[in-house]
Amino acid sequence: MRQIILSLTILSGLSLIACKQSVKKNNETKKIEFDQGLADELKSMTEIDQIAASFPQGEYKQLTQRQWEKFQDSVFTTIPVRTIFKLPLK
Repeated sequence: MRQIILSLTILSGLSLIACKQSVKKNNETKKIEFDQGLADELKSMTEIDQIAASFPQGEYKQLTQRQWEKFQDSVFTTIPVRTIFKLPLK
């Protein structure tokens, strides 16, 4: 009985120490540099996405149905390589 209590006490102590160390690791902050070019590109992508998601308006009214659908397909299926591989703007 005494060994069981001693074992449980030791295990509890070890688990508390392990939890404390993992919390310390999670609280470390990393400095991330802000990329204005990427932010501008993402803003532009959302604007174009919204245009493609609605009905043809403005300069897009001149497109035929087939051209409009091709435009929509290109918007919804294209992911900029810069976004995936974090390439710098040219």
